[in-house]
Parts: sequence; C-alpha cells; structure tokens
Amino acid sequence: MSVLPDKKVEQLQFAEQHWPVWTVSPTSLGLTAAKVLEIKDATNTARISYDAALAARLASKAATVQSDNDLNTLLTLLSDGIKQIRLFAESTNDPDVYAAAQIPPPATPTPALPPTQPIELRGIIGSMGELTLEWKAASATAGFDASTVGVTYTIRRRLAGQTNFTYIGTAKPARAGKRGTSTFTDVAVPANPQGLQYVIQGVRGSLTGPSSEVLSVTLGVSGDGAVFVQDSSTMKLAA
Repeated sequence: MSVLPDKKVEQLQFAEQHWPVWTVSPTSLGLTAAKVLEIKDATNTARISYDAALAARLASKAATVQSDNDLNTLLTLLSDGIKQIRLFAESTNDPDVYAAAQIPPPATPTPALPPTQPIELRGIIGSMGELTLEWKAASATAGFDASTVGVTYTIRRRLAGQTNFTYIGTAKPARAGKRGTSTFTDVAVPANPQGLQYVIQGVRGSLTGPSSEVLSVTLGVSGDGAVFVQDSSTMKLAA
C-alpha cells in the first residue's frame, strides 16, 4: 500500500504536513538536513504552481462564461439586423438587398402536405360501456406527411341499415406523433347497435388525407350484463 495519496492536492498537503516534522531531527529519521531542505523548497514551488494552475482554471471558466454571454448578445443583435434587412427587402420588393447585404434570401416555403392514412384501428370498451377507438398515423408516402403537426382527425360512424357514414366528432393526434396512439371515445353508441362501423380521416388545414379502412366493431354482452368488444376488424372502404 502506497504511503503517498493518489490525488494531487492530497500529495501536496502530505508534503506540507511532513517536511516540518522531518526537519526537527532529520538524522534520526535517516535523512539529511539538505534532503529535507530540498523537499521543503520543492513543496513551496509545487504549492505556488498548484495555486497558479487553480487560479488559471477558475479564470478560464469565468472567461468562458463571459465569452458565451458576449456571443449571445452578438447573436441577438445579428439576428435582429438580419430580420430588419429582410423586412426592408420585402417592403421595397427589392431582392437585390439580399445580395448587397451578402445574406441568402428566404427559402421558398414548402407547401404543406395532406396527412397520412390512419392505420391499426381497434375498438375498446370502457368500464362505463363507452367505446374508445385507437389508431396510429401511417408512415410518410409520396404526397402525404406522417407528421401530425396541425392535424385534426374526423370520425364518422355508420350503423346497420345506413348508407352513409355520419360525422360524430373530431380528435387531436397523439402527443408522440406518428409513434403514438390517437384516441376518440364514442359516448353516444346506440343501445344494441348492429353493424357498427367507423372511418377516421386526417385533415391539415384545407388538405384532407386518405380515409382509414373501415373499422367494424361487434359488441357482446357477458353473463353479468357487461358489454365487451366481441370482434374488431378493418376492411377497405368501398369505392
């Protein structure tokens, strides 16, 4: 086991604590006065160097903080300047302003795309008998955006004997976007419904995405009278 500590500051403290002890009677310890004096001088030199290095590190940290603050101030001013240049170019309808300022003109806005098709539909019966629909957003395809930013889902329902699907409400997308599961609870399911079907469609502004496949839900009643989803399947919407 080493007598000397591993940490630098502790090594320095060890020297500062021991050379005064050793200088009292060096020969009784097998040392010479010259050796102890050499250790003393080296200790003092090491202390000065250590304190200088510590002060330099602290000064460096402080300088870094100051540099970051100054740079943030500069970036704010630069950003404001660029905004003013762009506003001037737009107000004067003069694109040459950008060349004169040596900054690029604003990029042409990318048009929004319709949302992708809702997929993986299923129905779940809650404790109060309400029917909750769940779905996810399909992956992006040509002309359709899987992002759910700005998307609202419309839900339509059709019962047995009805020809058309009837609008029953809207739902917001899942917070996790295309990785999450969106939900809508139908609290107005008719008693003893037959041929219960749902269609979900995403809308972004004036853009409408493709409708989901038809979700057909068959409800059952257990021996104690509790309602449950007996079957939940999807099929393609007839043209």
